[in-house]
Amino acid sequence: MLSYIKRKSLIFLMLMAFSAGSFVSAQENSQKKGPTWLYRLASEQFNAGEYAYCLRTLDTWFEQEQVLPENLRENARFMYAASSYELNRMESSLLLKEFIGEFPLSVQASRAYYMLGINAMNARQYQDALAFFLSCRSKDFSKKEEAGYRFYLAFTYLQLDELDQARALFEGLLQEDQRYVSASTYYLAFIDYRQGRTEQALEGFGKIAAHPEYERIVPFYIMQLYFDQGKNKEMLEIAEKLLQEDPNESERIELYRLSAAGYYELNDHALSQEYYGKYLRYNPELLRSDAYRIGINHYVAKEYEQAAKYFLQVSQEGDALAQNAEYHLGLCYLQQQKFDQARMSFEQASLSDQDKEVKESALYNYALLCYQTSFSPFNEQVRAFERILTEFPNSRYADRVYGHLVDAFLSTKNYQASLDVLNKIADPGKDLLETKSKLLFLMGMDRFNNAAYGEALTYFNSSIQLSTQLRLEAPETYFWRGETHYRLENLRAASNDYLRFLNSPNASTYKAWQLAHYNLGYSYYNLKQYPEALNWFLKYSQFKEIRNDNTYPDVLNRIGDCYFHARNYDRAEEYYNMSDKLSETGNDYAVFQRGFSMGLQKRHEEKARLFAGFEERFPLSDYLDDALYEQGRAYIALNRPAEALPVFEKLMQKFPNNILARKAGIQIGLLEYNRNNTEAAIAAYKKVINEYPGSQEAQTALNDLKMIYVAVNRVPEYLNYVDNLGSGVRIERSEKDSLSYLAAERLMVDGKNQEAIKGFQDYINAYPQGMFRTEAYFHAGNLLLLSNETSRALPYFQEVIKQTGHRFVPEALVVLAEHEYKQKEYARALEHYQSLDVLAEDRSVRIGTRSGILRCLYALGRNESIPAAADKLLAEENLSPSLQREALFRKTIALMELNRTDEALSDLQRLAEESQTAFGAEARFRLAEYWFNKNDLKKAEEIAQSFLRDGTSQSYWLARCFVLLSDIYIQRKDYFQARQYLMSLKENYRAEDEIAGMIQTRLDNIAQLSKE
Repeated sequence: MLSYIKRKSLIFLMLMAFSAGSFVSAQENSQKKGPTWLYRLASEQFNAGEYAYCLRTLDTWFEQEQVLPENLRENARFMYAASSYELNRMESSLLLKEFIGEFPLSVQASRAYYMLGINAMNARQYQDALAFFLSCRSKDFSKKEEAGYRFYLAFTYLQLDELDQARALFEGLLQEDQRYVSASTYYLAFIDYRQGRTEQALEGFGKIAAHPEYERIVPFYIMQLYFDQGKNKEMLEIAEKLLQEDPNESERIELYRLSAAGYYELNDHALSQEYYGKYLRYNPELLRSDAYRIGINHYVAKEYEQAAKYFLQVSQEGDALAQNAEYHLGLCYLQQQKFDQARMSFEQASLSDQDKEVKESALYNYALLCYQTSFSPFNEQVRAFERILTEFPNSRYADRVYGHLVDAFLSTKNYQASLDVLNKIADPGKDLLETKSKLLFLMGMDRFNNAAYGEALTYFNSSIQLSTQLRLEAPETYFWRGETHYRLENLRAASNDYLRFLNSPNASTYKAWQLAHYNLGYSYYNLKQYPEALNWFLKYSQFKEIRNDNTYPDVLNRIGDCYFHARNYDRAEEYYNMSDKLSETGNDYAVFQRGFSMGLQKRHEEKARLFAGFEERFPLSDYLDDALYEQGRAYIALNRPAEALPVFEKLMQKFPNNILARKAGIQIGLLEYNRNNTEAAIAAYKKVINEYPGSQEAQTALNDLKMIYVAVNRVPEYLNYVDNLGSGVRIERSEKDSLSYLAAERLMVDGKNQEAIKGFQDYINAYPQGMFRTEAYFHAGNLLLLSNETSRALPYFQEVIKQTGHRFVPEALVVLAEHEYKQKEYARALEHYQSLDVLAEDRSVRIGTRSGILRCLYALGRNESIPAAADKLLAEENLSPSLQREALFRKTIALMELNRTDEALSDLQRLAEESQTAFGAEARFRLAEYWFNKNDLKKAEEIAQSFLRDGTSQSYWLARCFVLLSDIYIQRKDYFQARQYLMSLKENYRAEDEIAGMIQTRLDNIAQLSKE
């Protein structure tokens, strides 16, 4: 192509000749001549091509003449602008535009436009050049001038890639002007080359091949055309010949390149690479096609690392070449055992539709690699195999795919996604249906492990139903459905499933065999079917393997309990004693039950002696309050009040909020009264009334106090005392009061809830200080909750918690705290949970309370209080695994937020081992993030990669791991791999959350970093 167009004047030259001397003479005499003479001299100089002299003469003329004739001024202005153009002066375009602006209708306007077009063309401003050329009027040119004008217009069209317009003009010139035949022939061949008209291009270049101006460039086009036709031998012959003719450097570089490409097409990769080696010595700007060929050459030579470097240069454009490069990049990584990179490269190649054959091979390799490496965080294995069957129904890999699919379904951790795929298969065979049954079971287990018991039950039911249809045994499914029923307190259904499991063939080979006996015993025990429970507990206790398990002392206690309920106290004591002796520290529950059994057998001395040592053995026992109370009662039975009193006083001191403390207060009052210590008795009763005003014990104390004051004839003092009591203590109980309350209570017992609600409300309105007002508030609130009228129920519970010491206060606090937590009123919920923590006696209530406190603190972001709250919850014995995980997780996250990450590390590692759970999955990610923040990229990558391999149903945290891996590779400045992780995640992660934004932000960042 032309890089610079030589100026060709279209100015009509007058046939006048002047010698150099005449010009000098004219200059010397210019001062003596007039304006007319100067104008004529300038015209002569212009026509003679003496443009510099012409400009000087016109400058003098413009200075002398004040008023120029219009016709002379127009010609002078044109000659001035045209001379500047011919001298290639920078201001020429400005002068030409000024001329056109001043004389738009001038006959010279077309020539001015033409000159502007030439200037713009030489400046490579082809769009401007076209506009100038199209402003010309061809009638203003002579025939010879018009041919030149059309040639440059055609060349401009060619530069703007408007090939058809250029072709028409060049073809016209072939017939009209011999001056442009060679150039037009060359450009027409070039247009044929560009438009893929190979034969016509070869014919055109052949015509011009010997022309001196084109003889060096034409062979290169001919070689390229031979290459396009697959005539590589012919191309190589030309290249070899030209290389022997001492080409210049640019020609030599291109000959090396074409030779390398030719030998590549002939599958002579060694020779191809030899020429590419010569070519690369010149550090050329490598074409993508050449980079691809070099990559293949290295791949064939098994130089996989080198091959990968070149494929990387080609793989990001989105065309067929990029798809092929991405596929071969995967093969290179596979040979280097870089399985993660190989997988992602195959995946990207499989997503392109440019080359269907490459797409199919890449997809199969991707699926197979996911399968062989057990990689399936987002169910990639199954989905890839499914894609092969749907996108390539007649795939050559179909048989192998079906062979792998069953295993793939079961190896993935995303069971729901596998079920979705399996459900799409129109006619699954027996093997796939059996697989579906297993997937339903695994899905049930996943939901069970995440405490979603309702969902777990649905999946277990579906699995059992399908297994029944297929006549398959499903003992393990029955066991876990039994476990689910047990968690849901469907005890009868649980016991039936446990029995079904235990009666299944080969049930004893399952890990759950022994545990099923234990759990079945508990099902019957909680159903109060103690003989059946005893049978299964005894069977469980016979297994030698459980002797070191924490269930062994527990089962001995339950056996003791079963005998206890059967009033076989001797046998009960025997088992309680066995449980107590299993460890040096003993078993507090067993000791307490032994003592209680002794009391029932009227062995009060033994009972008192046993409980006297209870606190020393079990200072932190949950049964210490009960043991103190029973110790005191034993002393009363032995008629040893002096020993009973300090025990009851200790109970009130250590457990002031416990219901037994209130009962102990009553006992103290009674003991003192019986010892004739009237004032001490009065003080004891008043203490119960004052400290527990809303309790039943306060009412009992008030009644006993009344009898004492009457007995000692101090009734006015009693009346004065009760007049000063607050509203929490009911002074008297009328028969009408009692009957009204009992009527409402009967309606509640009969299940007539709406009538009962009205009855309790009527009672409260009629007796605002009634004997049973707290009970009425509580029952009305509960019945409204059952009717889903929560907003109406809450005020009733608020009234209940005002009655300090009442037995219903803890239950009311539970209702209020749980409701407020659900409504995200965490501060109020926390306040009520903390109040409940002081009052909770029942272990299950206490655990629920402490877990509620922990959750509220976490929601409120009070990280400084969370570790202590978590430790308090974790201190509970036999805490469920799910609560252990939660407490540990919230503690570790709080420690990390407090920048105490090193303290959190061990707990984080422990949690991360259970990545199938929500807390475990987040912990696994946080652990990888911890090392990333420590700048230990290697360790962070190892943890993230192992998490992806292990998989989990918690897909969000897997997605965060992909993002983290991208960040790791960005840190390493490996932007290609960073992008690969993001693109893979973008393709496979389907949830609508902030992950999409994380992906795009990083992709934008990578694009920017890649440019720097």
